[in-house]
Amino acid sequence: MLLTDWSHLLDNILPDESSEAYISDMFVRPLINALGFNQQELFPQFDTGNGRVDFAARKNVDSDIFALSRINPYLLVEVKAPATGAGAKITAVCDQIHHKKSYLIGSKNRPQ
Repeated sequence: MLLTDWSHLLDNILPDESSEAYISDMFVRPLINALGFNQQELFPQFDTGNGRVDFAARKNVDSDIFALSRINPYLLVEVKAPATGAGAKITAVCDQIHHKKSYLIGSKNRPQ
């Protein structure tokens, strides 16, 4: 899966298939898996302490299984359906950058 053309895969998701759930299943989960995270290292709908993101992942350390402990994720993923039109895309990206900054400072993203 590492050699997958991710851009081509994403481009082939048709507009009527572009729900966040579909993009999660067809693109995001395979990408997270290709990055080397397994099911015990992934948690959906992760509460950052300042809101939820669609996925969080962290490599397990000894007996600390991320799917169980749910602390100190390495990766936060927020899935969004594509915006339509250039203006909508720019506005959506700016809004998301501002919104996602708050996730990064959430209490569950800080070393204990």
